[in-house]
Amino acid sequence: MPNPTDSESSSQFWESQHQKDEALWLTGSLGPEVWEYLGIEDRIRPGASVLNIGVGLGHCTRALVDRGCQVDVLDIASSALDRVKDVARKGWLVSDLPLLPANCMDLAISNLVAQHMNNRDLLVQLRAVIQSLKPEGVFAMQFAYALDGALNDKEKNPLEAAQTGIFRTLGGMEGLVREAGGQILRAMRIGYFPGPGIGWYGVHIVRADFPFINTAGRVPHGNIALRQLEVPAPSHQPSGTLAAEDTREGFFHEPEWSGSEWVSILLAYVEAFPPREPVVLLLAVDTTREDGPDLEGAKKEVLNILRQTGRPHAPDILVLEAGPALEAFLKRFPQLHRIGSGEGTAALPGERGGRFSAALREISPPGA
Repeated sequence: MPNPTDSESSSQFWESQHQKDEALWLTGSLGPEVWEYLGIEDRIRPGASVLNIGVGLGHCTRALVDRGCQVDVLDIASSALDRVKDVARKGWLVSDLPLLPANCMDLAISNLVAQHMNNRDLLVQLRAVIQSLKPEGVFAMQFAYALDGALNDKEKNPLEAAQTGIFRTLGGMEGLVREAGGQILRAMRIGYFPGPGIGWYGVHIVRADFPFINTAGRVPHGNIALRQLEVPAPSHQPSGTLAAEDTREGFFHEPEWSGSEWVSILLAYVEAFPPREPVVLLLAVDTTREDGPDLEGAKKEVLNILRQTGRPHAPDILVLEAGPALEAFLKRFPQLHRIGSGEGTAALPGERGGRFSAALREISPPGA
């Protein structure tokens, strides 16, 4: 038996699954479910140009078309493209990736695909898809990680990757995206499955020249690449349960968004901690107030401040809606510092709390 080490072997494997209608291997995920946990519901709109990667049983493709999107599909198997040829604008095989036009897609979607591709093949796909995005386009991708960290970031040949899966850390995926000419704008933990020992990340990938938006209008993003790590509420989980505990040390603040205190807290946070330190700043937004920003507006304000720092990366930051769901989420943090209004310069406990307090006193001295 020949050694299955090339992409042709993996394409034959997937052709076989489609020809047999093998539901074990072909995702039957429904479109709205995928859009919700990938955080792209607002991008599914009539006229949007969408590249759907991995046809599966075709449900997502047909749902996109039903919503009025102009949908291209990409798959390794020609039998997969045949499933949706009656509704897709165009079908692309993996071998066609060099022909994918540049600057044409508002959105690309990949669900339950990357975990069946080795790094070499995924890098080729990433390069082609990223260059196909419009300047403000987003590539929304799900990928798997192993709860046993020793199993992550292990390279395999294409057929092994297809049949047994590949697990990646967020850092490993960031490296591939950067090499492909993009950056991760947003990352979310979207699934946790302790039985098989895996979890899912969802990421929003954008072009390296993605134009960040602030409250004054469109501005160049400078060199900031904010990795915004969010854990959605349980209703957003496709299945499984949320992790019982978050190992990051949390700093929580509910800002008065019209004031400047939250800006000082944000600046002290990025000054005190390097990007990969296991910490997270949680900023709450009371969306019931008429005089405050909505959730997206608050995120844009945070991004604008970070852009102005000129820092290429930031430690983890969450901007979340205030309410009972947030209070339940905060219980996942065994180490959580609550910073009340007007209490920013008070000493916080612990080594990291001390660093944060010191940085904040430098920025906002008591009595200033």
